[in-house]
Amino acid sequence: MKSMTCKERVVSAAKYQEVDHVPMIMEFLEPYIVDPVTKIKRVWTNEQERLAIYRDLGWDTNIYMFLTVTPGKEVTTEAKYEQTAERTILHQIWNTPAGTIEEKLHVTEDWLDALPETSGDCYRNPISMGGKLNAPDRTGIIGFSSDFRPTRYVEPPFKDSKDLDTLEYLFPLKNPIDEELIFLDYQYKKALSDEFDVPLIIYGDLGMDWLAWISKQEAFIWQLIETPDETKKILDIINAAKRQRMQMLLDLGVDGVVRRGFYESTDFWNPAIFRDFAMPELRHEIEMTHAVGGIYTYMMISGVMALLPDLENMPFDCLWGVEPVLGVEDQRKVRESLPGKAMFGGISGPAHLELGTPEHTVQGVEEAFEIMGKSGFILGPRSMFRPHWSWENLAAFEGAWKRLR
Repeated sequence: MKSMTCKERVVSAAKYQEVDHVPMIMEFLEPYIVDPVTKIKRVWTNEQERLAIYRDLGWDTNIYMFLTVTPGKEVTTEAKYEQTAERTILHQIWNTPAGTIEEKLHVTEDWLDALPETSGDCYRNPISMGGKLNAPDRTGIIGFSSDFRPTRYVEPPFKDSKDLDTLEYLFPLKNPIDEELIFLDYQYKKALSDEFDVPLIIYGDLGMDWLAWISKQEAFIWQLIETPDETKKILDIINAAKRQRMQMLLDLGVDGVVRRGFYESTDFWNPAIFRDFAMPELRHEIEMTHAVGGIYTYMMISGVMALLPDLENMPFDCLWGVEPVLGVEDQRKVRESLPGKAMFGGISGPAHLELGTPEHTVQGVEEAFEIMGKSGFILGPRSMFRPHWSWENLAAFEGAWKRLR
């Protein structure tokens, strides 16, 4: 068949349609890559430069939009650092009409370095995005959506039921500042999507992941079990705010949605809790996305096996990220149990690209193709490629993909 653009190839693969070759998507934690062929380090400083490098390499990729939700203008914030003999503590305060929320977090270098500037919940200076907005300056405040938070809590933000009254101010259903930020970001990224023929995708941080982000590690599990009504209120308020931004982007025009499900699996919950707390919102988002012709990708790494009957009955298009080596996931059974659904993955970042040898990496790619075939398949690890991983393994990975795709 004729050669396809990156957008045509990725969207078609996610819809389980015919493609010219199996797409491969590799993401990087740091803004550079060592070219697998020339061995030259190629660095980018913005999204346009990144896309140009990917185009030169002949690689597929996505452009991501984020669901920015920031506190309303009536909320004032304060961030300060407190030094103890053992550690540095970040003390953050939100003053809302419904009360004051305070939290304390242990500061570690790896956490602050890992905070993504593009995260929809990291409070950014609007001027840096090209917008001249009359917005509160929250540049010193670290937003709630970070996987590094749970293990670093000294004092969590929400301590009892009365604190939940602040949620509607911290996660307002509508916020003109957020909407303008999203629109400015959309204009920039839509132009790049058109220029490079790359899919424009919403990265949706909705659902039960929020229970992990705003609670101490393991505490969020007990919170749901002991106070299910309060937990549902938390999810309802945050999901409603995020969904409003999602609908705005769907109306503007995107190619699809990726939804995180890292903390929705049976690593944390039984299938009954997944059905009660995750599936209704998930189904709603899928319907919203399909209503405008978009593709819907659900991301889940582990704890998948017991959920396969439920996932089979959910009408999403693509499952992304199932870990093929580390853990107990059986990607052959996952593939067979979800007929008609595309798979994005097939290889393990830590096991193959970090710890393996080039030969081991090639074997991993070969096994992925043997199990997945060439229809409804996007090759690539869920983990972003880390700078300390093996660039030789990356070269072996790319070579095997080109040979088998």
